[in-house]
Amino acid sequence: MFDFLAALNNFNSLEKAVPQSFGMNVQDLDKRMRQYVQQVNQEAFFQVKIPPVPDPKVPRGRAMSEAESLELLAEAMLAAGTYPERLGELIDAAYRKAPDSPKVLGLRMQLAVRDRDDAALGRLLTESEPRQTDIAVARAVGLALFERVREAKAGDTLSAADRERMSRKAFELLDRAVMSKPDDIEAIWGYAMLAARLKQDLATALKRVDSGLMIADYNADLAMAAALIYEAQGEQKKMIPFLVVTARMTAEPKTRAWALDRVNEVLAAQAAPVPAATPAAKN
Repeated sequence: MFDFLAALNNFNSLEKAVPQSFGMNVQDLDKRMRQYVQQVNQEAFFQVKIPPVPDPKVPRGRAMSEAESLELLAEAMLAAGTYPERLGELIDAAYRKAPDSPKVLGLRMQLAVRDRDDAALGRLLTESEPRQTDIAVARAVGLALFERVREAKAGDTLSAADRERMSRKAFELLDRAVMSKPDDIEAIWGYAMLAARLKQDLATALKRVDSGLMIADYNADLAMAAALIYEAQGEQKKMIPFLVVTARMTAEPKTRAWALDRVNEVLAAQAAPVPAATPAAKN
């Protein structure tokens, strides 16, 4: 079993790890395990006495407003990418019901980000400025701006100056959001990723990521942020465990490939021989 776990730890597939550790393929191992379970004396299961389990206590339900229902549905659609052609219609409906809602503002900005409509994003950013003293508004705007600058795609028209300006604005807003709610995992992630990019307040960002990982253990996004912070600090060796967690826990193939490539690059750099010092010239 330990050989099997070690093989998985070295990123071997099940098809390779199982024969190496158990001397049979996956199908045969599954069959053997099923046969073992079936051979167990069934009477033993009926000898286990389970005390009555009390009914779980759940909070009293409440009726959701139509605006809240629309917000929740739009958030789910945006995250899952379902019915993308209907998302704008849904967000417009939510805006008509709750025009001052921070969540609706965030959804409108996220829609502009998705569509790369920088004119609409800039207009919403300007409109939101008088309201940014509200932490919920600051969080919504900060996350939307972070999403816009997080990854440059082919054909992206955002200028380097605008990307820098949005990054710093998002960093400022998310800093306030995390200070207000230190267990806000999404805000911590955005703040830490921006800290690594801007090479600003890295020690604070790392402490916040550590706190986030105490809440959301093995979170791929937080692990990636930690790795990038260590890279920004010039401590590449410390990146490795966080890159491994990122590779294991992410659901995105592109992110997994990136993390594994960075592990190999760091290991190769660590193994590279140190160039010999050039002797000083004699006068």
